[in-house]
Amino acid sequence: KDAELEYGWTIETNSFFPDGHLGLGEVYAATGRFDLAVLHFKQAVRLSEGDKDTRKHFLNGLSGLAFSLHSLHRPARDPTLIDRAATVYERLLKENPESVEARVDLALIEGRDRGNRPRAEALLAECDALPVSEVQREAVRRAREVFTERKPQ
Repeated sequence: KDAELEYGWTIETNSFFPDGHLGLGEVYAATGRFDLAVLHFKQAVRLSEGDKDTRKHFLNGLSGLAFSLHSLHRPARDPTLIDRAATVYERLLKENPESVEARVDLALIEGRDRGNRPRAEALLAECDALPVSEVQREAVRRAREVFTERKPQ
C-alpha cells in the first residue's frame, strides 16, 4: 500500500516520469489489478521512447504480468485469466519480437491450455530461427516434450 501511494504521488508530481508509471504498474500487477498494470506499463513505454533501460524494465514487468496471469489460471481454471495472459504475451512479442521466453510461454498456453497445438508448434518453430542461448534452447525442447507426451494414442 505504501508503494502504491508513493508511486501515485510521484505521478501526481510529474506525470511525465516513466519510472513512476512503471513502479505503479508493478504494484498493480502484484496486487492482481491487471488492467491498471497494463495501463501504466503502456504509459511508461510511451514516455520512455529511446530510453533502453526503462523499456527493458517494462518488458520484464510485462512478462511477469503474463506469467502471473498464467499461473493464477492453473489452479483456478479460469479461462479469462488465460486469455488475458495470452494477450499480454502477444503484446510482449510485439514489443520484443525476439523474446524466446514469451514464445515458449505463449506456446504452452496455446497448446496445453487452449488445445491449439498447430499454433503452439508454429510458435516453437519460430524460436528455431532466433538466436537462442542453451537455456532457451532447453526451454523450447521441454515445451515440445509437453506436446509429444500429450499426443492421442
